[in-house]
Amino acid sequence: AQFGTHALALAYTHPMPGNIYYQHPKVLDWTLAGMEYWTRIQHKDGSFDEFYPNERGWAGPTGFLLYVMCDTYRQLNGNLPTEWKDRFLTAVHKAGLFLSGTDESGVLANHHAMAILPMYEAFLLTQDRKIETAFHQKLDIFFSYCHEEGWCLEYDGADPGYLSATISFMGKLAKHYQDERFGPYFQKWVEFSSYFVYPNGHYAGTAG
Repeated sequence: AQFGTHALALAYTHPMPGNIYYQHPKVLDWTLAGMEYWTRIQHKDGSFDEFYPNERGWAGPTGFLLYVMCDTYRQLNGNLPTEWKDRFLTAVHKAGLFLSGTDESGVLANHHAMAILPMYEAFLLTQDRKIETAFHQKLDIFFSYCHEEGWCLEYDGADPGYLSATISFMGKLAKHYQDERFGPYFQKWVEFSSYFVYPNGHYAGTAG
């Protein structure tokens, strides 16, 4: 549920047409409250729960949330209350270390993409070389799940919906980190995805 904090931050910081929430102090209060609460529901090992108590999920709750919290921090230019800014950055560090030293059963390439994106975000904020090293290792593992045809392994084959998520995560990563493999694979992923667009413009759905 804390993922909604990111939407608040985007509404607060971007003067989009008709955006009555831009620079609204109450929206800032809600955004900061969401960030602060995120630090309080973190497990000691750095993980977060998604549905169940003590679930300690990997890429889903921990990775997804770490990404949006790091980007929310960036949107606000790091202007967090001094009394808990250090606690926020400590939570970022712990979550980054949890992603670095954990994996999950089964192969879901989109989960690996979802984990390596926030790992690099956490490295940028903490400068912990341990997280950076693990990031490179997990990036190599991710690419080992990517096929020349333009799809990435999800359990036992391709999945158009999860591939769209993978493209999104890797596209966000490419804003901060460059790898010679990105260009060729992005082209293959988008081309492969194009075969699953229905004539009316709807994408994937029952094809997934």
